[in-house]
Amino acid sequence: MEQRKDALLTVFDANLQLFKYTIRCPAQIGRKGSTDKDVPLASSIVSRNHSEILLNNGKYYYCDKGSLNGTWINGVLIGGKADANVCELHDGDVLSFDLLSTEGSHPERVVALFSTTLERSCKWKRLALTDSLASVPIGREKNTLT
Repeated sequence: MEQRKDALLTVFDANLQLFKYTIRCPAQIGRKGSTDKDVPLASSIVSRNHSEILLNNGKYYYCDKGSLNGTWINGVLIGGKADANVCELHDGDVLSFDLLSTEGSHPERVVALFSTTLERSCKWKRLALTDSLASVPIGREKNTLT
């Protein structure tokens, strides 16, 4: 894998806490308490070895590692029961670790913003401080934070 400017993953967890992780590829994502995770997430929805973020030819990729529930990226399921287990990541993509059923969000839902710019990360922090976790956008359209 090649080297590139570090990306950021700003995580808003189910306890309404905000965490920032510098992404140095490959970055391992998994349930908190699992060893060797670059991004530990405190949620039973997240598998021990849930996924990773890779960098190849100047592009970032999200790769599901056989997780049970997968991850919703901009409203599209990657991994889990979906056919796709890899997708390209772009600045401003919203990752949601959720079951997303007709009953609404899971109480241990975790939402994250992938960012290659500090400015976007700062705006996400302001949004997180003023909105509840349930209102963070995860729809099919790309997040419009600018």
